[in-house]
Amino acid sequence: MATLNFTLKTNKQKRDGTIPVYLRITENRRSRFISTGVSLHEKHWNPNQQQVRKSHPSYQAYNDELHTIKTQAENKIRNGNGKDKSITELKDTITGKGKHDFFSYAEQHLSALKSNGQYWNWKKKKVSIEKLKKFNKSDYLPFNAINGDMIERFCLFLKNKPYKNVNNTIAKNIEHIKTIYRRAHKHLNTELRLDVIEYTVKMTKTKKDKLTIEQIRALEALKLDHGSALCTARDVFMFAFYTGGIRFGDMCRLKWENISGDYLHYTMGKTANHTTVKLLSKARSILERYKKDDPKVYIFPLLRNDRDYSDPIFEQRAISSRNVLINRNLQILAKMDEMVKTGITANISTHIARHSFADYARTKEMSLYDVSKILGHSNLKITETYLKSFDQESVDNAMEKLFED
Repeated sequence: MATLNFTLKTNKQKRDGTIPVYLRITENRRSRFISTGVSLHEKHWNPNQQQVRKSHPSYQAYNDELHTIKTQAENKIRNGNGKDKSITELKDTITGKGKHDFFSYAEQHLSALKSNGQYWNWKKKKVSIEKLKKFNKSDYLPFNAINGDMIERFCLFLKNKPYKNVNNTIAKNIEHIKTIYRRAHKHLNTELRLDVIEYTVKMTKTKKDKLTIEQIRALEALKLDHGSALCTARDVFMFAFYTGGIRFGDMCRLKWENISGDYLHYTMGKTANHTTVKLLSKARSILERYKKDDPKVYIFPLLRNDRDYSDPIFEQRAISSRNVLINRNLQILAKMDEMVKTGITANISTHIARHSFADYARTKEMSLYDVSKILGHSNLKITETYLKSFDQESVDNAMEKLFED
């Protein structure tokens, strides 16, 4: 149960020397503050008794007012099942702000994502919300203040300092805001303005780096010492390529219990979709080099078996750290003579394995449905967009060959 106490906010001291009294709400070691409207000199406040000293001429009136504020707050928390709410929701329950404030609803949405283990979704939306708060210059944004003009000014804000975001980043930020805006309309019956939900930012086409099959073969053929950091980086890349572009985070989480006969079974961290992949001979050969008898240990030496990764944020930080190291080693491999001879220009990383698989599948005329299924996309439209840059490159190369001297 949350605890309620009064405190002086000395950092908000007024010009006349008085200090405002705030009601502090504490839950799970986190606190939020609500102004009581009472201000007085520090000498008139008794912190132990949580009340105004008798030396103040209006002490009785002030203490009655503070008692009323605290009692009403306790009643609102009790009637609103406060024990099941976050600290921000508790504050909103007391102030009544939550039903009208976009940021309060956004906080609840982010909290739900985090509780459900949707780390990436939580992280991306959290970044977008923090940007909007900086633009708004306040952590309070009434729903009725959100309109197309405000969204447009927010976009201009993102293009300039301190963010200097490109169009694609801005477009994603706006989509995150609109997603929460639409959800609030559904759950809170807030106004849904067309100039907000129809506002779009045109994304710039980007080229997806990939390796050619010749470069894949060259990487695979490199003579490396098993157990070395470079060999692990190469094996991780190749295993991702041969298992349909498995994402690095999912690769880190793989344990031997995910292997059943000739099949790999795992749940995608990004989409929560359960996936089954047939292990071809190339993938099985990689696994043989890391074989362990304990089904509960990790397949690849990326996460530690003696660590508890039940906290998704802690786990993701560990994965991100390992990804940096693996990518650094992949870039070292790309500079080896055998790779340089292939004309490699891609900024090689673990995610390039996913791009390379998708492009190779396309050139081998695998059906769009099958590619989409293996990549774990939610619909074919996403896969079409994913493969579009590869198609364009193929057309460009065909044109060059057609008219070359």
